[in-house]
Amino acid sequence: MPRSVRLRLEEIGRIQTIVHHNFFCQNDLADELGFAQSTISNFVNGKPVDRRKFQDICEKLGIQDWRALAEVPQPASASTDKRPLDLPNPAPPPTPITIEPPHFPLETPEGSVPIGSSFYIERLPQETYCQAEIAKPHALI
Repeated sequence: MPRSVRLRLEEIGRIQTIVHHNFFCQNDLADELGFAQSTISNFVNGKPVDRRKFQDICEKLGIQDWRALAEVPQPASASTDKRPLDLPNPAPPPTPITIEPPHFPLETPEGSVPIGSSFYIERLPQETYCQAEIAKPHALI
């Protein structure tokens, strides 16, 4: 017999009900059996589990005939099983967005840059203070 087995698709709902009826959560079942929580999760969700662990879980849940629930997983290449994978649906590829850079007429700055130039950098608060002082009669900066 193969080393790993999985729960039959048609039994998953019933087994999940039994687990949730007898245990507060999957971790409690895992703790009682001394298994990793991932093993219990794999069992409950129909993923392959070691045959001996499968038997122990069934026994703990009060299931006498574990073979009636078991299904031998097929190799991926020979699988005709249409079980859904637990992978998220891939997102569609993003549509390329072309962003036109803003068009600025470039000038070659020489010497002092005019205030209206796109290259002019305003320095606050010094510039505001200076402009207020210049507006006063007989101001000295």
